[in-house]
Amino acid sequence: MSSVKKHSYAGASFPFVWGDAFCLSTALNNNANVLITADRKFDKVLDISIMKI
Repeated sequence: MSSVKKHSYAGASFPFVWGDAFCLSTALNNNANVLITADRKFDKVLDISIMKI
């Protein structure tokens, strides 16, 4: 699933690396309600709610 997320954000105007894709995919695969991160790259992710720390 992470390759799908990386591919879906590959053309975006911000860098989305494999580690970010694995983090997002894990959260989505486990039906998480929120992803907690300090990474600003997740600001444009619309697939899940993002909580900034």
